[in-house]
Amino acid sequence: MKSDLKSVLIKQFKTGKYSIRDLTKLYNIPKSTIQDWIIKWKKTGLLENKPKIGRTKILTNYNLKQIKKMVTKDIKATPKQIKHSLNLKASTKTIKRRLKDLGFRRSIKRKKTPITQNQRESRLYFASLYSIWILKQWKTILWLDEAMVCFESNNTKWITRPFGRRNDPIYFEPKQKIKHSSW
Repeated sequence: MKSDLKSVLIKQFKTGKYSIRDLTKLYNIPKSTIQDWIIKWKKTGLLENKPKIGRTKILTNYNLKQIKKMVTKDIKATPKQIKHSLNLKASTKTIKRRLKDLGFRRSIKRKKTPITQNQRESRLYFASLYSIWILKQWKTILWLDEAMVCFESNNTKWITRPFGRRNDPIYFEPKQKIKHSSW
């Protein structure tokens, strides 16, 4: 509550014209709150709250700027590498939490086949040709998907990227083209 309201309530209470119950009805403030204010005023003579004492944050704003700068330059930087390169005393879990607060997340670098400009144009042309089709026409097509599955051992590459930038090309790793063999 504002200290102005507290001082007005205390002045009205001091005059003796208003009881705590009257002030409760008049200002629509709980009786216990008004009682607490009056008791505090009688004991200390003050109406303001004391400044809150709590644990200070281990990472300063300057540290957070450094972390953000490092992650934008090197998307492969892990929280452990960030800790050691910036000589921070915070734990890696704290750095992970601060990265999340800054709008970053750790994720696996997506593998995607690079598309040439010619392929983009042909896909756009295909889409424009069939954009007028209705659902009934699309249901007459048999869709086949042939894929080759390769199991790679421990080839996962982690990156740190901002939220909402999942499809940004800098966060992709080009997929290697596989040469198809005939039967």
